[in-house]
Amino acid sequence: MLEMINRIKEAADYASLGAASKEQIAEAETELQLSFAEDYKEYLSVFGVATFCGKELTGICASERLSVIAVTQHARSFYKSFPDDAYVIEDMLFDHFLVIQKANGSVLNFGPNESEELIADSLSLYLFPQESQG
Repeated sequence: MLEMINRIKEAADYASLGAASKEQIAEAETELQLSFAEDYKEYLSVFGVATFCGKELTGICASERLSVIAVTQHARSFYKSFPDDAYVIEDMLFDHFLVIQKANGSVLNFGPNESEELIADSLSLYLFPQESQG
C-alpha cells in the first residue's frame, strides 16, 4: 500500500484536501453501514480526498461532490440494485458510470444498466494497472 501512496504523491497533477482521522473514517463506515477496504482506509488516512493522473477520487471532506458518504448515498437512492456492501470511489461524471469498491477490495464498474463489472482486485491495481503487468 505504501507504493500506492507514494505514486499518488509523486503524480504531477496531485492535490489533496488532507488526511482523515481514524474517527472520521469509522464514522463514515457507520453512516454507510459497511466497512471500507483496507487500501481505501489507508488512502483516506493519508489524503482524505485526492486528485491525480486525471482521477478524482471520493473521500472524506465537506464537498458533497467528492464525499464518499454523499456520493454513495446518492447512488443508493438513484439505483435500485446498488450493492449494499459497496461505496463509490469515483464518479466518472458521464452517462451515470461509477467506479465502486467492496470491503474485500475488489473494484468494479457500475453502469447505467445497473450491472457490476470487475475491473481490478484492489484500489492500487485500479489506479495503477501497469503494476499488474509484472
